[in-house]
Amino acid sequence: MHIPWTQLEGTVLWDDSKRRHESDVWRRYHAFSHPVFLYTQAEAFGYPYCRSLDRAILTHDVISSGVNPEKRCVEWLENRLEKPDFVARKLILSTVTHTPCSDNRLIILDLSSFMVDELRRSGSEAFFQEKAIHQGWDLPTFIKKNTEYLVGLSQRISDGMYSPIVPLEDQDQFSAIREGIMRTLHEFEQFTPDWS
Repeated sequence: MHIPWTQLEGTVLWDDSKRRHESDVWRRYHAFSHPVFLYTQAEAFGYPYCRSLDRAILTHDVISSGVNPEKRCVEWLENRLEKPDFVARKLILSTVTHTPCSDNRLIILDLSSFMVDELRRSGSEAFFQEKAIHQGWDLPTFIKKNTEYLVGLSQRISDGMYSPIVPLEDQDQFSAIREGIMRTLHEFEQFTPDWS
């Protein structure tokens, strides 16, 4: 299968990342399909090729549970490189809070499903399944915790998207992401997961 945009498919790093994702059988949202989706978005958004972004997409969720998963993802990546990739490191760490900054490429890709209604809804479903399987969350717990997170995320985007350090071309995408987050919060009031 040919994945768009990336030049890492078929490399040792690719295979290691795929195995690491697949070793956590509880993954639904953060499965290996997640970085694959981000590659399709990088192609759709017309991002010029960047090896550091390629590495960051591939490995930013190799570890997605426990304490400081993003920092551990950076360590996981750097253990497989001959020398540190400081841009990839910065990109991965930008997803700790998804706060708008000077380089938002991975943040925007990571949140881009909020721009499309169907993807928002399927993402919520997959995330609920993941939390139910891995952490035993029931629906009320999922709604409460995810609402708290998304309210904070929306506020961080609102507070940061017009900062002078944020590229102007990123502002429209952040605005669309924020609108998608608000629609998601509204829909949570009627959310019933489809397990069929």
